[in-house]
Amino acid sequence: HHAQRQTVTNGRFGPIMTAIYVSKHIAATQIDTSHLNTPSNEYVTVQCRLGHNTKDTIITNAYWLPKHPNANLGWLAKHSAEYKSHPVLIAGDFNSHSTSWGYKRTTSNGRKLAQAMEVHQYTLLNDTTLPTRTGNSVEHDSSPDLTWYNGPVPATWDNLQETLGSDHCILQTSLTYPQTRRKSSQGGLRTKMTKWDKLRTELEELPTPSSYQEWVDILHSTYRKHTKHIINTPDQEHVDSHLLSLWDKRHRMIQRWKKNKTNRPLKKAIQAITEEAQEYACTLTTENWLQTFDQLNGQLHTSRVWQILRSLVGQAKPRHTLTKLLMHAGADPESLARDIQKLVYPHKPTLSPLPDHPPESPDSLSTGINSPFSMNEIQAALHNLKRNITPGMDGITYTTLRNLPEHFLEPLLDQINQAWETGILPHEWKTDLIIPIPKPGKPPNQINNLRPISLTSCVGKLMERMALNRLQWHLETTDSLAYTMTGFQSHVSTQDAMLRIYEDIYQNASTTQLRTIASVDIHKAFDSVAHHTILDNLLDTAPGSRMYNYVKAFLTDRTVQIQVNDFISPDHTLTAGVPQGAILSPTLFNLALKNLPGKLHEIPHLQHNIYADDITVWCCTGSPADQEATVQAGLDTIHTHIAQLGLTCSPTKTEYIVVSNATGQKADDYRALIQLHINGTLIPRRRTIRVLGFLLQQDGKADEWLSLITKQINEIHHMLTRVSRRNRGLKYHEMRKTVEALVYTRVMYNQPYVTLTTTQIRKLETALRKCTRLTLGVPRFAPNHLLPLTGIFNTLDERITMHRHAQHERLGTSRQGRRILDHQHYDTSQLPSIPPNSPPWDSLPRLHVLPLPRNMCPEAHSSRREDRVKRLTKQGEPPDTDLYFTEASYYPDRCRTAVTNDTYSHTTLHEGVPSPTAAETLAIAEAIIINTHHHDRILIRTDSQGACRQFRDNTLPPHVHALIQQHLTTHPHLNVTIQWIPGHQGMGGNLRAHALSRAEGNPGPPTLWPESYDPREHRKQLHKARTAILKELRMTVSTLPHPPPHFTREESAILRRAQTHTLMTPHHKHYIQGLPGRPYCPHCGSHPSNIHMIWDCPHANPLISATLHQLPPDLHPNSWESWITPPKDHQHLLLPLLIQHVHNALGEEW
Repeated sequence: HHAQRQTVTNGRFGPIMTAIYVSKHIAATQIDTSHLNTPSNEYVTVQCRLGHNTKDTIITNAYWLPKHPNANLGWLAKHSAEYKSHPVLIAGDFNSHSTSWGYKRTTSNGRKLAQAMEVHQYTLLNDTTLPTRTGNSVEHDSSPDLTWYNGPVPATWDNLQETLGSDHCILQTSLTYPQTRRKSSQGGLRTKMTKWDKLRTELEELPTPSSYQEWVDILHSTYRKHTKHIINTPDQEHVDSHLLSLWDKRHRMIQRWKKNKTNRPLKKAIQAITEEAQEYACTLTTENWLQTFDQLNGQLHTSRVWQILRSLVGQAKPRHTLTKLLMHAGADPESLARDIQKLVYPHKPTLSPLPDHPPESPDSLSTGINSPFSMNEIQAALHNLKRNITPGMDGITYTTLRNLPEHFLEPLLDQINQAWETGILPHEWKTDLIIPIPKPGKPPNQINNLRPISLTSCVGKLMERMALNRLQWHLETTDSLAYTMTGFQSHVSTQDAMLRIYEDIYQNASTTQLRTIASVDIHKAFDSVAHHTILDNLLDTAPGSRMYNYVKAFLTDRTVQIQVNDFISPDHTLTAGVPQGAILSPTLFNLALKNLPGKLHEIPHLQHNIYADDITVWCCTGSPADQEATVQAGLDTIHTHIAQLGLTCSPTKTEYIVVSNATGQKADDYRALIQLHINGTLIPRRRTIRVLGFLLQQDGKADEWLSLITKQINEIHHMLTRVSRRNRGLKYHEMRKTVEALVYTRVMYNQPYVTLTTTQIRKLETALRKCTRLTLGVPRFAPNHLLPLTGIFNTLDERITMHRHAQHERLGTSRQGRRILDHQHYDTSQLPSIPPNSPPWDSLPRLHVLPLPRNMCPEAHSSRREDRVKRLTKQGEPPDTDLYFTEASYYPDRCRTAVTNDTYSHTTLHEGVPSPTAAETLAIAEAIIINTHHHDRILIRTDSQGACRQFRDNTLPPHVHALIQQHLTTHPHLNVTIQWIPGHQGMGGNLRAHALSRAEGNPGPPTLWPESYDPREHRKQLHKARTAILKELRMTVSTLPHPPPHFTREESAILRRAQTHTLMTPHHKHYIQGLPGRPYCPHCGSHPSNIHMIWDCPHANPLISATLHQLPPDLHPNSWESWITPPKDHQHLLLPLLIQHVHNALGEEW
């Protein structure tokens, strides 16, 4: 639930006495009443949208201090006039006596209140025969809580006669709104459930549609047929019988006490049973909460878990954004949509006609980048598109497209190729439904704080992805974009831009040399960029006529419809901008800025980085006057250039800092020598600016970032304490993954590029240790020196060292990355040359990879793997098809590939193969090029998903691709299908291939892998090596074994507490409770340390013998240390017995 609370300026009136909580499914906005609050009166008012097609309801909660004669009612007249046509409810604790509501006398405040409410036609809803406050032995029952109402909607009032331990009763007021629409007869939310297997089966049996429109109609009808709308009825809440019994008993006691309020023992009994019920209710609530997270163990791969965790951290998706904006502005959806359209998509006059592509020869129109799209390209694009994307107005989702059989993809491919060849796109592919969403960190009370997101057709996006693959290949091959443009480029990121800034400005601290960095903000860049510039710059790269005409058609005559709740505006034609949310848009925007880096490079000593619409320029040499002239020249160049694109810089949002490691007023005066402006308007100089998510300070320090990250770590730590306790909630291994994902990713995004002092590092490590202790399940007093011995997380030094090394290695695998390294004076001359990527259209013909199933981990999803093997075995060998099984055994110096079926077996020895995936790919290629196929169709089954992806995504090693291409060319009737199967699950052919690949014997001289550099394979190896090194570093210092995966949260916590000597023995209890004197063992009087209570104490000896009696004597540990750190072979025997012994020795208070 969302709390609406009225704050008091500077807290001068003491604690807040009023609050309104609004259920999260109700749209509500708070009305400012701070000017009404006085030391004796406090008000909070919310505006709620409770009914459809009705005025919003205004609810005010009031509190008047008792026995204060000066009640403030001057606001009521204005309040009533402003909301005259609205239902208005005013309720609260007025503490005013009047005979009109059951008091024996009328006070001044009571008379004023009754008169004012009568003048403004408010009705008192209270039943004056039912007091709202329970008196005591010296006070009568009374009614200080009043509810007044004025409005057309019927209202009813009820006193629930329940106080929940207070002296005020719970009052319920119900407003009955007309039901203008009903989602269902049963109510509740509706969820769609589609039976995809039945949809695929039906589509496979249907003939191929003859036209695109027929394809769309069949798809819609089949989808509706196999999709059900399920009503999610609220879960029936479990009523605890014990709590119900306590409450019933309490209710009977209260009824007895009301008849004799002088019965003090009964009053004390009521208080006691109320406290007992409250404590039990809290325990029950905690149990239900932890039970929820017990069920999430093993589900970290699902989005639901992360949605819950983000919500607990405070990152839940905002609700009712547009409704709240409508309520705040007092507007209707149509006018709000019109205002958003004027603000975001203002009409701009059309410039000269867009240029045409020069004519091309007929031969070039069917080859190269102009060639028609292939089935392999559409399948690769489908597999690489994001999942769970909201569809456009046609309602066709990516999931639907992924579930289409191949013969149903053919009409879609024909339509895409028709659009590609003619340069004419269907209208529905160019119609965007605009959904305004709030910008991160900004309140949704102004349309300036909204960001328009385009929902376009998923079919159109599919073609965008296919065209983008070709366009990116073309731009990379022709080196059309500068290396300083790091936005939406392959294998570079924001951290690479920050690497340059850090090494140029922050790495070498100086108190004399100033360094200036400016961040330029472009006003509504994506929505305003001129189409003419994009196409001119695209034409300069010679992309081919079909690519050019497609982009031209994509940009021109686009229409948008803005949706505000249920209202959808008419079509509005765009004359500028690229749609936010479209796949092509970031690359097209990069094209618009293509010529800017060259102009900035001409300015001596100026450095820059362009990440989409975020432009950063800096200078780190020269005097203040020289730096000012250099950076100002860069700003002038940016302003002039983007003005030609139809864009403008925002002087108020553009900002800069002047970095100097000196401190004091003299340093500030020195920084003030540099002043910058844009188009004659001074831009502000800040102490801290944010660039691409990084906080940059003018003093070269990292105080702001450290304060922010420690606050975030503490918030996440607090959230994790809610989802995992020492004995319940998320388990050990799930907690480790969660901390890595939520904490260390945030830290490692910034920390490699800031300079921390020793004190700051200790502060950061202290915050991280809190998460480490929580993950381990140990208390706060667990010794610091024992935490690294658990090997659960790498140290910050290890992470930073590996991050910097991995970043340099990654940059060395791409041309753009190497240019960045060259610019930063790193030697790249010894790196192998990068071969050109194969073009996307150069895919293997007549080769199809069946969809890869998800969630097939051998450990976590063994039942799913067994079920898949059973189904494939039951299907048997397809008719008129040769079935082959492939396998590869890989060793660093050699590998052996195997191909087999019922009548054929062959093995080959290879040397120099770079990875197991490459070996599996070779095995599949050898199965394809066999010359003894009996049929024109072959089915190859492999247990390597990586090899399947290489074939599917057309990322094969060049020589393997050429080998298969040549064979398919000489065998034009051969059709190849590749299918993934679970390995080592009992499928006969897979077992034979596995045994054959590991068989002894000499299959002949080895085949050498060509000595060509494969950057894709290199990046995979670097990632694996980095993961292995980090794991090895953890294991090197780890002397305490990890809890087995099957251990519960409680068992893992007991083990970790035993290893860190933090079991709750009398020693710890003594000092936690602050008892006087020294602690002692209750059994023998010795010091009650962990080792003594569990191992050394004579009382523990019979418990140890009873626990270990089932083990052979040679396996018995000879010391406590040997029990908490047993050999790896004996851990599965000794660790469970250790848990049992701790329970026997310490009970449940371990």
